[in-house]
Amino acid sequence: MAIINNIIENKTMSSYSKSTVKCLMLGISLVSFSSTYAHEFPSLDKAYQSIPDASQVSLVEQYYPVFDFTGNSCLPAAAISRTGKKNGGLGTSGTITGDCRKHKFLTASNTYHRWTSQTINGVSYSAHLYDLYFEKDQVANYVGGGHRHDVETVIIYFTNLQPTHVAVSAHGDYSLRAWSGVPKEGNHPKVVYYKDPDPYVGIIPLTHSFRFAHSGESVSNPYYNGAWVTPTIVSWYEMKGDGVTNSTMRDLFNGYSYGKASFKFKDSNFTKTINKTIPAGYPVFTD
Repeated sequence: MAIINNIIENKTMSSYSKSTVKCLMLGISLVSFSSTYAHEFPSLDKAYQSIPDASQVSLVEQYYPVFDFTGNSCLPAAAISRTGKKNGGLGTSGTITGDCRKHKFLTASNTYHRWTSQTINGVSYSAHLYDLYFEKDQVANYVGGGHRHDVETVIIYFTNLQPTHVAVSAHGDYSLRAWSGVPKEGNHPKVVYYKDPDPYVGIIPLTHSFRFAHSGESVSNPYYNGAWVTPTIVSWYEMKGDGVTNSTMRDLFNGYSYGKASFKFKDSNFTKTINKTIPAGYPVFTD
């Protein structure tokens, strides 16, 4: 409201129509409300190298997903601070990307990881799950729609330490592909966070989701020299903060609510998520 106050201090109220002032106030409120509660937290330090099973560390390093983010999408953020504070997210007002496309986003975001493995009849089966957090998921400019906070997920499945399938989240469901049909940067699955260009399908508003990259698709994200990127990976049993132990960090993620968005790497969601889209021939994971 400082802008409105400065205008009124420099000119009499009669110089402006009431409707003009109301429009100015509405414009300011749309911009300011969009930034309400959001926090730009520095990333947690990389934390997966100490996973006790070296073969699983190798699977992370060789096959972690790489990401792009279209121009009508937020960029990822840190869901929790180095001292354990929850990101408040952003309200769904203003523009779709208002206040959520920081050009140094890789210094203020994380990829949240968890894995499990089991051996049955001499065959090992593994699943590695990766969550990204976004501060809002908005349907349309100024109209709003959608919700504060968004979390999207990638799951990579392995048999005998070889990748077989990848699943990406979309509107509460998952798209599963065999490894041979997954677009890759080297060995890394290419995943895009996007919003469909049409504002509606029928009467259902479209929010953001993950999809597999199209063949030959170039990077939309204008930062980091047009590269496919992966925010710093922190794994469930290894992540720590500044004076915040792993146990405490896990308790915080288990306890925090992110509204309509939910982290799939936390205790209440992990096992049911990796089993929801499990490839044919895999046994049910029990973690």
